[in-house]
Amino acid sequence: MFVGSSTGRVFALDAASGQEKWHFPSADNQTLGNVYATPVLSDSVVYVGAYDGKFYALDANDGTMKWSYPTGGPIVGGAAVAAGRVYFGSSDTKLYVLDATNGAPVAGFKPFKANGAIWATPVLANGTVYISSLDGQLYALNAETGDLVWQYKVTGSIPGDPSVAAGRVYAGATDNKLYALDAAAGTVVWEFQAERWFWAKPFVLGGVVYVGALDNHFYALNAENGAKIWDFTTGGVIRGEATTSESAIIFGSADGKAYALDPATGTQKWQFDAGSPLLAPLSYYRGVVYAHAQDRTVYALDASNGAVQWKYQTR
Repeated sequence: MFVGSSTGRVFALDAASGQEKWHFPSADNQTLGNVYATPVLSDSVVYVGAYDGKFYALDANDGTMKWSYPTGGPIVGGAAVAAGRVYFGSSDTKLYVLDATNGAPVAGFKPFKANGAIWATPVLANGTVYISSLDGQLYALNAETGDLVWQYKVTGSIPGDPSVAAGRVYAGATDNKLYALDAAAGTVVWEFQAERWFWAKPFVLGGVVYVGALDNHFYALNAENGAKIWDFTTGGVIRGEATTSESAIIFGSADGKAYALDPATGTQKWQFDAGSPLLAPLSYYRGVVYAHAQDRTVYALDASNGAVQWKYQTR
């Protein structure tokens, strides 16, 4: 598994034991400033942007740098990799599209510049790249050419990642609303109002949108019409994307706890207390949930009961 740290490094850990395989930069006196983004693995290469404004391609086996590309501002969001291209945004308001092999800008992709910083991770679906910005707009671009397909403006900003599922785009905003848009036309299908911001990326599964908000609530919404199915209250804001096991929807909260809920009813199955805010997205792999706490500790939890299998503190 690959994880970015507030220490400004990227770590490769053995998913079964938590043993460190490598970290980048390898020198203890070097740092990337901060790594907020979730690293992306594709064809034995790890792609990740950092707060130093550079985007990196690292060899997944040993962490050596294959190439880097400078932008004009800190990189907060992650990347999307497809068809030999890497798509990512920067705080300099630009969307970058690079050749995955050598890091060169892709010829023929029209330069795109939003009116505000891009903190979100692009999403690719059906030949379209969807990206949101702090300018309060959600953009749909032709993934091959960069031509604008549509854009939609909300009354707040959109700091978090959008999700695409079954012909809909779901995105939360600082106007306290979660939006469902038609993915092809960019028209609003429904809106859901919370008491505070939506920052977390919506998780869509089985016709249900699962998403947390800064009002301390985790919501399950009908993906077709936005009707609330259930909600669950935690002791802190919810900023990271949820994940799912075979039997639970699992997410973290700023109260330091990971919660596993029944997807149909919202009934709690178990919780784990990390003792430090869990603001990053959770991930699931082969019966294990991985969580990264604000104190820089990475946890591997048994998905059936939340028991700690191992933990590792980045440095």
